[in-house]
This record gives sequence, C-alpha cells and structure tokens, in this order.
Amino acid sequence: MPGERAGRWTWVVVAGFVVSRLAYAAAGVRFRWAHAIAYWQFVDRPILRDHLVQSLWYDHLQPPGLNLLWGLGLKASYDHPERLLWPIFLAVGLATGVVLHRLLVELGIGPRAAAAVALAWVVSPTAVLVESYLNYTPIEILCVLLIAWLLALVVRAGRGRDLAALFATAGVLALTRTLFHLVWVVALLALVLAVRRDRWRVVLASAAVPLLLVVGWYAKNLVLFGDFGPSTWLGVNLSRVTVAQLTPAERARLVADGTLSPYAAYPAFTGLEEMHQPGRLRSTPGRGVALLDLRRTSVGFANLHQRDYLEVNRRTLDDALWVVRHRPGTYVRGMSRSWSVTFTAPSAWFGYGVNRDQVRGPVAVERVLLGAAADPPGFDSPRLGRWQPADEQWVVILAYLLAVVGIPVVLFRRRAWRHRARGDAVVAYLWATTVFVLVATTALELGENNRFRSVVDPVVLVLVSWLASQWWTARRTARRRDPAAGASDPSARTSVVRPAGS
Repeated sequence: MPGERAGRWTWVVVAGFVVSRLAYAAAGVRFRWAHAIAYWQFVDRPILRDHLVQSLWYDHLQPPGLNLLWGLGLKASYDHPERLLWPIFLAVGLATGVVLHRLLVELGIGPRAAAAVALAWVVSPTAVLVESYLNYTPIEILCVLLIAWLLALVVRAGRGRDLAALFATAGVLALTRTLFHLVWVVALLALVLAVRRDRWRVVLASAAVPLLLVVGWYAKNLVLFGDFGPSTWLGVNLSRVTVAQLTPAERARLVADGTLSPYAAYPAFTGLEEMHQPGRLRSTPGRGVALLDLRRTSVGFANLHQRDYLEVNRRTLDDALWVVRHRPGTYVRGMSRSWSVTFTAPSAWFGYGVNRDQVRGPVAVERVLLGAAADPPGFDSPRLGRWQPADEQWVVILAYLLAVVGIPVVLFRRRAWRHRARGDAVVAYLWATTVFVLVATTALELGENNRFRSVVDPVVLVLVSWLASQWWTARRTARRRDPAAGASDPSARTSVVRPAGS
C-alpha cells in the first residue's frame, strides 16, 4: 500500500536523524543556551525564574513563546536548563524531518525521493546548528512546514481536527516570533477559506480561539504599552537599515539640529546609561514589576525590557521613518545590504560559533556544495552587507530564483485558482510564506538576515522538489502520448504516472 511504503521511508528519515545526532554529539555539538544570559530577547534569569507568568505578561519586546521555553528550562534546572531544553529541541528537529517527508509525499513525490530530500535537510550542518541553539528558529521551521502538511490534509479531507491543529500551530508561531504577524495569520485564514469554502463555518470556528489569542496579545500591548503589535522594538530593528546607513557626518548634523533624536547618534540596542540618557524614571506601566523596574540585569547588562526603553523605541521609530521618507536612497542602500547578508551561509551566523568550531569539516563541505567560497563578516563588522561574491551561496540563490519565479508560472499555466488541485494550495502557501519572510526581513532588519532566511530554506527545498516532480510528470506524460517517443522509451509504456497531488 502507498501509505505503508511512505511509513517505511519515514522510519528511514527517523533513523537518519538519530544516527546523525549521535555523530554530531560525538564530534562535540552540545545544546547552547549561555547567550540567553546576555541577549536582549531573553528575560533575565532570576526574574524569569521567580516571576515567570508576570514577566511573560509584561514583556514588550517579543511574544511569550521563546521566554516561556526559557523559563520552563530554568524552572527545571536553573544552572542546567539544557536538561529540559535539549530534548525539546531534539524533538522539534525530529518532528521537522518527519513532517518534511510526509509533506513531500502529500505533494505527490514518491516516498523514496521524499526521504532523500528530507534527509538532505535533517543531516545538514545548518539544521544541526539551528537545532542545538536556544532560539525560535527551529520552532519557526517546524511550524511553517507543519501548517503546510495540515493544509494538504485539510484540502484532501476537510476534517475539523486538521483545521484545529492548523490554526493552533499558526497561533503558536505568531505568539513565538514577531515576524509571523497578525497580517500573516489573517492571510492564512483567507487562503484556507478560499480552498474550503464548503466548510467555511468549521474553518472560522477552528480559527477563532488562536486568532483571538493573537489579537488579545496585541491588544494587551496596546493597553499597557501603547503599541498594537507583537513587539515595541520595530524602530530599533528598522534603524539598522535606515539611520545606521547615514554617513556619520550627516547623522551628527541631523541629531544636532533636532531632526533626529539623540538616540540616533548611537548604535541600536545601546543602553540608556551608555547613551548618557537618564530616561524619565517612569513608574508606569507595571509599577512594582521587576522586569520593568530594573535598569540592569543580574550580570550587569542594560535591561532593555525596562519601561524607559518604550520611549527609546518610539523616538527611534520616528527617526527610521524620517529616513525612509526623506532619504529613500539611504533606505534602499540599507535593504541592498540586507539582501547581501541574506544569501550568505546561515551556519556562519555568529551565535553558532562554538558548535560550528566542533564540525568545521562538514560546515566547509556544505559551504562548497552550496556555492560559497568564504564566510561573511560578523554582525558588527564594517564590512557587513558589503556585497562580496565569494560570500554568497550561489546554489541557494539559484534555488530561490527557481522557486520564487517558477512557482507562479506553473500555477498560472495550470489555472490553479480554477481547479484547486490538492497540491496547488499548499504550494501557494509555501511560496507566499517564502516571499513574505524574504521581503519582511530585508525591509526591517540588517545583520542576521542569513539566519532569518534559514527559516524558509527547507520550504524552498520542498518547492524545488515539487517543480522537479511536475517537470518529470509532464515529461513522462508527453512521452506516453507520443507513440514515437514511447517506442523509443520502453519504460514509458510500462510505468504508471502518479499525478502530482494525488
């Protein structure tokens, strides 16, 4: 049976995952979490351990998902949170491999070929580096792929449990990563409604609770912090693509004449004391809340969750938008630098350094196979974003071009909006999510764009595999219809073509 064959090959993916993780662990790869003590995304350890729920509620920098995991790890073992977190992240990596394989099979790719594609991602150094580092990236990858697989099941069967799981996953993703904004969730809902109009009541009922939770979180931020959104730090991120691209002389002049705020004179994520800005010593919102009260973390870093940074972000956002409006060329230059970083190796991202040093050989092989001759400069390097052909993963660039350009062409030629074949809606979702991630991260961030791109790397792997299967199916079908070609190709007379999406 086809389902049984797919199941057997799924176990091959599982076996490949287990063997590869044992090999990487033997090479020295370990789960890394120490950066959470210093990085601004994470709530300070003592605060999170002693005030978990309160800290999640008053965290205005990002949605609660990542810090919830971090807090649970600290609750389990304050000095060794990896005892809980590493098994969780390993399970996420394993689930990603299984879901990737099942998704490819749902899209009409044979179980054996699907297993080969899934293993190509699962055993790659990039997948291992992503999975063994405390961050939201592996959760993003799993959720994006899981939604695609559930969407395929919804299109095929329309079961309520699949719809509920799909929107629950979308809710988890939106409450974990700011990138997957409410706008993206609503667009997903619109797509599901379009392909299952016959089940619109069930679709809306399934989406109601996750959608209300996301809207409720945004509303909470509006009431407490005056910002309807997942984070109050849009301005600080955007400033790296805008304000930071001004020449030092022009920036100094614009600050001096009051066009830009005093914060524009300093790099993003600089503390108030380092900027020689006293802040307003506000008592609201959240009087008596440790997360919002403390100026410094327990290890001496600026606590960027402190309430005075709300004003920093508002002024910084005004500065960034001023540059967008009045210096559009500067903004375009910043985005071009973002693009240059986007297609460099994710494995070269500075956070992965300790584990990357343990597996230099596999990382170097992967880099060569993907077309890069060198690693890009670091996050704070003045060379960051200066385009260097040797830094770019040219094989990856070609794959993205093929997917981004080829998918719309194929769907348009198939008149996908009329026929609503099973795979077409899933492919449309994957394509739209890829474009969304690329555009949003390029327009709003500069520095970690290669890591951001890794979220959709396995998605592009799926899209390119689907395009290849469509080409192969069309080629075989054409030969079957052409008697002359069939006579010259005996296999074409005896093979059974499996239509994509069946």
